[in-house]
Amino acid sequence: MPRKAGGKRRKRRTHKLDTPASDSVPRSFVFRRGHVSAGVRDLVPCLRTALMPHTARRLRERRSNSIRDYVSVATQIGVTHFWILSATPTAPYLRIARVPQGPTLTFRILEYTLSADVRAVQRRPLALEDAHFEQPPLLVLNNFKQHTAHVKLMAETFRHSFPPIDVNTARLASLKRVMLVNRHVESGHVHIRHYALKVQQAGLSKPVRKMVNKRRIPNMNNLEDVAELMDGAPGVFSSDSEMEDNPETTVQLAQQVQKVRKGSSSRVKLVEVGPRLKLELVKIQGGLCDGAVLHHRYVSKSKEEAKEDERRIQARKHLKRKRREEQEANVKRKQDKKRAKKDRHKRSIENRLAAEAAAGEAAAKGATELMDAGNEADDEEEVGEEEEEP
Repeated sequence: MPRKAGGKRRKRRTHKLDTPASDSVPRSFVFRRGHVSAGVRDLVPCLRTALMPHTARRLRERRSNSIRDYVSVATQIGVTHFWILSATPTAPYLRIARVPQGPTLTFRILEYTLSADVRAVQRRPLALEDAHFEQPPLLVLNNFKQHTAHVKLMAETFRHSFPPIDVNTARLASLKRVMLVNRHVESGHVHIRHYALKVQQAGLSKPVRKMVNKRRIPNMNNLEDVAELMDGAPGVFSSDSEMEDNPETTVQLAQQVQKVRKGSSSRVKLVEVGPRLKLELVKIQGGLCDGAVLHHRYVSKSKEEAKEDERRIQARKHLKRKRREEQEANVKRKQDKKRAKKDRHKRSIENRLAAEAAAGEAAAKGATELMDAGNEADDEEEVGEEEEEP
């Protein structure tokens, strides 16, 4: 129905926001803040792809968006972690923050390699399909067993960024990727690698495996006997890794994976798909990109300095709370003033309409009395004329 001329358009809500997820699946936002280089800008979609499927892959970023804007949206759709990329004139940084209260881990990115660059140096890169990103990657943590508080917090942050996997009910066919987070003990650097899982049946040469999986007959022109195809004659295997069939490199599958049947001897191969990251933990803050510094790699403070920082942080929070209360009071006062003005305007209109109605009634009453007086005068004249007649 067309809108009336001069009428006010009323916006109708045609969609409903998703309610917070009832499950405990971690979800994440990956975005950048501030001015960054082109390489760091290209690293954002690489990280989003690695964190699939529980991440916002098509998240739109604007310069005007603040952390508070992301938090307000994240709390409505169940997002639990922020992966924030930023840069300074010296180095790029990665912050991993727990939503909405923190803590926040700040890493300096020492080295990084994009997914496209990793695949460019591979001879035969793996063709990734949508099925590889239907399930989250399998998280593998290495060398995080130290008793220091910052190492434990770092391990817990990475662990809770990915959903846990129940080994009793998990389907092996759904595990298609691996996220390896390795911590170097001496330097403390954190290396992140992203792999795709490839399962192959052990004990078969490459031509036989092609013939079984792809139903393709191999080229046997250079073979003297068909048995060489099974035994692995010189030139049949493409690399020495295909000859490794010892028990240390093979596993017995408890379920059917891809085209490898249950119980058969198979080999699991990791194919790197990127990105690569080499990180250095700089500091840990107690809040969401704010708060007390719980750990710093280069700055150590005494107890008095830590107390002074805590007092300053609490004072800043108190001032922020006071300003928010003042803003709310000002908004309420303006709304009351606007409401009172609207009521006065409504009462003035009602009084004017009542006065006009009263004036109309008085005018109508005066006109009626005048007409009655005129009729009476006419009647008296007629009576006088009748008396004068003989």
